[in-house]
Amino acid sequence: MAFNLRWAALISVMGAYLFCIGCASPTAGRDLLEQNKQVVLANARAYNEHDVDGLRATMAPDLRRRCQATPDIDVRSVDDFIAFARREWLSFPDGRLEVEQLVAENDRVGVFGRFTGTQLGATGPFPPSGRSVDLDFCGVFRIDKGKIAEILITWDNLTVLGQLGHWPPPMDTGEP
Repeated sequence: MAFNLRWAALISVMGAYLFCIGCASPTAGRDLLEQNKQVVLANARAYNEHDVDGLRATMAPDLRRRCQATPDIDVRSVDDFIAFARREWLSFPDGRLEVEQLVAENDRVGVFGRFTGTQLGATGPFPPSGRSVDLDFCGVFRIDKGKIAEILITWDNLTVLGQLGHWPPPMDTGEP
């Protein structure tokens, strides 16, 4: 009889625990997911406004960024990201990020968006073209303690280079 009472007590405690998790977690979880989305949106606003303090407020000091479209850009801190953003702001002074879709799960926020801007400064080896770009991008942002800790992002470089007039490269006709 004592054995059955112990099991009954354990089952009651576990049932109450699971009931509480089921009642409390969905709301708490949804709140955290919404907070994570808001961090990403605040970061995009800071980028669009060329707001360095806003970038710092939304990014972890040891931020990491990975992007196959820009393999030569090594971001291993918020300071590295700010240096990258400043170069982008010189290349595309009117550049704008527009977030079109956000999906959040656990500590990740997935983004689908657009970047528009006019190339008035050099972009890597490419001189200013004075042309505008309108491209889609996708990214996944990992949020840790309310700040962006990691950015995985990608876009189609050939689309960008084509819109800016840098692709295809001029053909060498062999004439002097």
